[in-house]
Amino acid sequence: MSSGERPSMLRHMLLGTVLVIGLGSTNVDAAATDASALVKAGEQLLEKNDIKGADTQFQQAIRQAPNDPALRIHLARIYLKQNNLHAAEAELTLVRQKRLLADKSDYTNVELSEQMDATLAEVLYKEGESVSLLREVPAGNRAPKLESIVRTYRGLSEFRLEQRRNAETMLKDAERLDPMSIPAKIGTALFLFSGGDSMAAERKIDDVLMAAPHNSDAIGLKGSIALAAGRTDEALARFNDALKEDPKNGDALVSRARLYLAKGDLNHASDDVKLMQQLDTTRWMSIYLHASIAARQKDYKAADDALAKFRPAMDRMPESYLLAGIVKYYLNQFGQADEYLTRYIAHDKGRAQAYQFLGAVALKQGNPKRAVQMLDQANKLAPENKDIVRLLDEAKKASNG
Repeated sequence: MSSGERPSMLRHMLLGTVLVIGLGSTNVDAAATDASALVKAGEQLLEKNDIKGADTQFQQAIRQAPNDPALRIHLARIYLKQNNLHAAEAELTLVRQKRLLADKSDYTNVELSEQMDATLAEVLYKEGESVSLLREVPAGNRAPKLESIVRTYRGLSEFRLEQRRNAETMLKDAERLDPMSIPAKIGTALFLFSGGDSMAAERKIDDVLMAAPHNSDAIGLKGSIALAAGRTDEALARFNDALKEDPKNGDALVSRARLYLAKGDLNHASDDVKLMQQLDTTRWMSIYLHASIAARQKDYKAADDALAKFRPAMDRMPESYLLAGIVKYYLNQFGQADEYLTRYIAHDKGRAQAYQFLGAVALKQGNPKRAVQMLDQANKLAPENKDIVRLLDEAKKASNG
C-alpha cells in the first residue's frame, strides 16, 4: 500500500498522451532492425513467464537501439512485472525526454503512444498516485485491449478513492472492451469482494484461475476471500502459493503478514515485513506493520517512532489511528491518545476496543462520567469482554463517588 500522492517525475513530464516530434533517422532504423531478433527472443521468453531472461534480451536490444521508443516501453512493462516501479518510471521518462515518439500522422507512433498511456496508468496506480492517474490518463478511444488496461486502472483508482459508481462503470467497460482481460476480471472481483458480495467475487476469481492458474494476483485475492470467510488455513496456503508464483506480490505479502500477526506469529510476520521493506509498493505498509508488531511486543516507544513516520498515510488507513491511540495510552500521553482514538471513531463506530481505550483514557484524565459513556458503548459492542466490564464498574464507582 503506498501512502498518497507523492511528487513524481512523470507528473510533470508525461501529462496527457505522449505525442511529440521525434528523432527518426536511418541510423536509428538500422539499429532497430538489428535489435529485432533480440526483441523477438524477449517476447518469447515473456510468453514463458521468464521475466529475467526477457529482461536480458531487451537490455541488449536497448544497447543496439537506445532511441527506439517501443523498446523503452517494452522494458518499462518488464520492470512493472518485477514491481520495480522506479525503473519503469525512468524508461517512460526517457521516451519523453529524448522526444522519441513521432507525431500523430504516423499510425505506428499513435499505437506506441496508446501503449505509453496504458503503461503509465499501471505505473501511477501501483505507485498509489490515483488522483494523478485520473487526471493524466483520461478514458479515450484507444485500441480496445489498451483502452481496457487504462479503464481497469482508472476503475481501481476510483475504487481506491471510494468513488464506487465510477469504479463500477470503468471496470465494466474494461471487461467489455477486452472480455479476456485478466487484470479487468481481477479488478471486478476485488470490487465485488469489497462490496460484500464474496460469492460473486469468488466465482469471478475461479473463472480467472481456470484461464490463468498461475496468476499470483488471482491466487492472492482467492486467499483474501477465504480469510474473510474464516478459512484461515486455506488463506495462508493461498498467500504462500501467490508468493511462490511472484515473490514480489505486495498485496499477498501484506495479507500474509497481517494473517501471521493476527495469529500471534510475530516471527513470521517480522520476516514478511523485512521483505515488504524492499518493495516500492509495500514500504508504507511495512512501517505500519512494524509498529503493530512492536506494540504486540509491548515496545511502545518503537511502535510510536514507526507511527510518526507513518503519519502522512494515516487518513488512508484509519486503523492506524486506533493503533496510535493505544500506543499513546501506554506511553501515558493521554491527550494524544484521546485525539487519535476520537479520529478513529469518526471512521468506524463499531469497534469496541476504540471505546474501551477512550474510556480508559478518560479515567486517567479524571473524567469518570465520560469514561462511563465510552465504556458503556464498548460494553454494548462486546458484552462478553471482561476487561471492559471491569473498567466500566471502576468508572461507575468513580462517577458515583
